[in-house]
Parts: sequence; C-alpha cells; structure tokens
Amino acid sequence: MSKLTFLILFLIILSQLELNAQTDTTQYSFIKLIDGTEFYGTVESENDSLIVFKLSSGISIEIPANKIKERRSAQISIKEGKIFREDKFDSRLFFSPTAKTLKSGQVKISIYELFFPFFTVGVTDYFTLSGGFSIFPGLIDQIFYIAPK
Repeated sequence: MSKLTFLILFLIILSQLELNAQTDTTQYSFIKLIDGTEFYGTVESENDSLIVFKLSSGISIEIPANKIKERRSAQISIKEGKIFREDKFDSRLFFSPTAKTLKSGQVKISIYELFFPFFTVGVTDYFTLSGGFSIFPGLIDQIFYIAPK
C-alpha cells in the first residue's frame, strides 16, 4: 500500500467519525473531613459556615465548614450509585496496549519514542483502528503501520 493510499484511507475513516463530547456536565467534588471520612458528590449549596452536599447515593448531608480538612474537584463518574474514577488512558498500559477498545467516535493521538506518532480511532464501540508512521529525520522511506483492535 503506497503512502498516499494509506493517508487517504486514514483521512476518509477519520472524517466519517462523529467526535463526541462528554455529555455529563455534573461537577463532582471530593470532601475529606478532619476525622478521615471521605465523600464524593455534588455541592448543592454553601455559605461561610455550612455546605449542603449531595452524596453519590443521593442522600444530602450538611457539613460544617470547620470540619472539612480537604476539598477538591473530583474526576469521577457515577453510574447506578457506584463511583468510577476517570482513566483517560484505559486503552493503554505503561508501554503496550490493552484489549480495551475506544468508544465509537473517540480519537486519541500519542507519540512513542519521539519518532512514532500513533493515531487511534474508535470506529464502533467494539472495533478500534490505529495507525501511524515513523518520522526519522533524514530518511526518505518511513515506516507505516496499522493496528486494528
């Protein structure tokens, strides 16, 4: 397959995908009390002395502000009352891919060892197509590769 054919095929596949934005816009928070108790949920209301906090289970609690040791934004999603921490790299391990595919429309771009850019596209929820090429300076013939998953 010539370089031009590969590039055209890749651009056609990429143009057919619908890039999906994250649909859940809920801002979750993490609160740790001075006694070590930890909560994940959303802030319903607050003032200088009290925070009304809705837990992931749906229960609202009132927390005195002077009892809070730590408060920060949490990168989580809550499904059926269970907390899932967001993992932006769940389809890759430290140096190799996993069997997990990207969701339909997701696109990831990465680069390995400075000379191997890699593009990954979720074609469907169960099929991912990856590919890339080498960019060694001074070489006329570069390496092209694909990796369907």
